Amino acid sequence: MEKPYIICHMVTSLDGKIIGDYLKVERAAYFTEEYEEIHGRYESKAWMCGRVTMEEHFTFGHKYKKIGISYIFGGKERLNFRLVVGKLKKLLKIDNLMLEG
Repeated sequence: MEKPYIICHMVTSLDGKIIGDYLKVERAAYFTEEYEEIHGRYESKAWMCGRVTMEEHFTFGHKYKKIGISYIFGGKERLNFRLVVGKLKKLLKIDNLMLEG
């Protein structure tokens, strides 16, 4: 199955943790700005992030997505990422996908 080109664009703390207040401290502002500027250079029309980020920033805690957000299934028993990105390419015509975090 054909799949989109995938860009992994991440930011993390020096100790490798992905949660916490490290992005809220004053000295992190420079790196946050750089992250966003680099993000813009990729000119990706589609991106994805994790469930927690999506619920916090886009569904505002509505875990059952009653606000009209589309979704696709990616396997019967466990997640099949190859199947998911193949469906994104085929169904939504996504050629370039940014995986953010």
